[in-house]
Amino acid sequence: MLDSKLYTPREISSWQDIIAYELRLPKPVEGIKQNWIFRGQKSHDKFDFASSLERAAYAFGVRLAELQDREAKLLREFKRKLHHYTSDIPNVRDDLEWLAIMQHYGAPTRLLDWTYSFYVAAYFALENADEKGCDVWALNAEHFSARTVYSGDDFSQLKREAERRKKDPSRNYEDPAHMLQNVILEELLKRPVACVHSANPFRLNERLTIQQGVFLFPGDIGVPFEENLSAREYMAQSSDNLVKFKIKTDVGLRVEIIKNLYRMNISRATLFPGLVGFAESLRTRLPSLPEIDI
Repeated sequence: MLDSKLYTPREISSWQDIIAYELRLPKPVEGIKQNWIFRGQKSHDKFDFASSLERAAYAFGVRLAELQDREAKLLREFKRKLHHYTSDIPNVRDDLEWLAIMQHYGAPTRLLDWTYSFYVAAYFALENADEKGCDVWALNAEHFSARTVYSGDDFSQLKREAERRKKDPSRNYEDPAHMLQNVILEELLKRPVACVHSANPFRLNERLTIQQGVFLFPGDIGVPFEENLSAREYMAQSSDNLVKFKIKTDVGLRVEIIKNLYRMNISRATLFPGLVGFAESLRTRLPSLPEIDI
């Protein structure tokens, strides 16, 4: 688990705390940007954060030191076989979009799902909360970024490569912002550095769009995700840029918040369109059924 010194703890004990969450985030420091993203999850004993690829490695006894090579082989296998299942194939160079599709369909990847919406994160935290409770994490993606970790010269070199690509007609599927993002991610895939970087493919799938989703991309999968988040360059200001909102383990409070989120049109039925999402949403509708007029 993350060292408690690396984040600011907050407690949510009412629906009003949910509505007023922005007032409880660290105040911006002059000249320093903020770009908050959120993740809701059950409280954990062992890990606060671990990607599905890391969890699969632990489950099957694969050493983290082997993951970079194995991830490359998984990605190659997915690229070679996706055409059997769909004709909508990403550009072969856009590894982030390929990883996003893999994540969407349940393949193990290094990506960790976050969202720009605190309320969506709160729903995900609450829907499967247990006796250990649940948390909503808030992370400033401006601070927790590859830019913070790279030296000025190294980052300037990446920017120059992105500028060069603007003139390459074979890359007209990328816009300038995504060119720099993809240059950063490609560099991390080739030469791992402990860090995290928020990222999205240029083409957003339906789920990313509806959930206001964004990925947190660890720079070195040879170490646990939490070591990437605890990189030396982040530590001095970590607690000003990472907040853990602990939601009280009170069933009445959970029901109240879920009912209010439903009134905001946030439920599994809306976050996962289709019959499966609708059917699964009935689980959190259970406490409200007596109040429904037919």
